[in-house]
Amino acid sequence: MIDMSLPINMLQVLTCLWYVLMGLLGGLGYVVFYSVTEKHKIFRHLFLAGMAGYIYFFLHTEYAFPDTVMAIVVGWFAPDFIQAVMDKYRKLKGGG
Repeated sequence: MIDMSLPINMLQVLTCLWYVLMGLLGGLGYVVFYSVTEKHKIFRHLFLAGMAGYIYFFLHTEYAFPDTVMAIVVGWFAPDFIQAVMDKYRKLKGGG
C-alpha cells in the first residue's frame, strides 16, 4: 500500500501558503474596493498584505474558519497599519 499522506513539513508549507493567499485576497479586495489605480501603490499594498498573511500564519490559533477570515481582514488593514507605524517612526526619528 502506498502512503499518500503529506509529511508534516509539507502540510505546514501548504498552510503557510494558504494564509499568504488569504492575506493577498484581503489586499486585492482593498485595491478593488477603493479603486487604487497607481501600479506602485497596488504592488505595495499586495506585497504588504501577503507579508501580513505570512506573519499571521505564526499567530493563528487553529486551522478553522475564523482564522481564515482574520487572515483576509489582516490583508485588508495591515498595509495601512504598517504605513502608519512607519510614518510615526520617521516622525520620531526625525524629531528626536
